[in-house]
Amino acid sequence: IQGRLQFVCASGNDVLDEIKSRYQGEIVVALVQFPSPFKYNGKAAGGNSQLPVGLEDGFLASSSFFHGLTPSLRSSGGALLLQSNVEDVAVAMQDAAIKSGFESSSFTQHRSKTLLSKSDARLSQRTEHWIRSGGERAIGKTWSPVPLLPSRAATETEVSCDFLGTPVHRCLLRVYD
Repeated sequence: IQGRLQFVCASGNDVLDEIKSRYQGEIVVALVQFPSPFKYNGKAAGGNSQLPVGLEDGFLASSSFFHGLTPSLRSSGGALLLQSNVEDVAVAMQDAAIKSGFESSSFTQHRSKTLLSKSDARLSQRTEHWIRSGGERAIGKTWSPVPLLPSRAATETEVSCDFLGTPVHRCLLRVYD
């Protein structure tokens, strides 16, 4: 994979700027897969104090990231795949992308069942709290319950979620004209 893969420690916006300045080809698909979540309601609540405070405060997939990505995917007709095992983060990313000029694709096989409790799936305390508080759910025709990439392209997190029964929230978006 030499020459085809690079690990970078930088913000999403800095990486986009670097790609735009160095890469001459088209971006056919951009993947945002399992970013470290932001704090739930801006509070660590005994959890990881190093998480970003919110969507617009240090989170990889911020609105400014999606605004920066939009022109590249518009010119190529490319797509954006979002995946998260944290439901409120998945919903926030999709909302931010839509507000930045993307529209969600619809799936014929979609998540129509609402996962409500640990008896339905392995839900985190964060997700259970999100559900109890009436948060918007990652269900319906714009959310895919099945992987959208070949199994050989699955991330370690996706494989772990599948093994443990943890839901993965996936959506595919394109820039609308």
